[in-house]
Amino acid sequence: MKTTRVPAERCIGCGEENDTASNIDQQTPSPGDLSICIKCGYLSIFTKDLRHRPLTVKELEEASADPRIQIIQMVRRHVIKNPDA
Repeated sequence: MKTTRVPAERCIGCGEENDTASNIDQQTPSPGDLSICIKCGYLSIFTKDLRHRPLTVKELEEASADPRIQIIQMVRRHVIKNPDA
């Protein structure tokens, strides 16, 4: 998994400071890519300057229906609840 520095900013959902992004495809984030806050699971989109913006209603519906996003969110919740697992 590749980790990339992005501009530091607070999560729109929980206020956690985020300054890195990880990607299982070994790619750096690009504008339009989906971002998931590791702490609260808030979904956002990377802008052209790799900052975050909220999803539109349509984008949220599409992301919520995506099985990959559902699995990531399920695993994220499990890891948060069971940090020693």
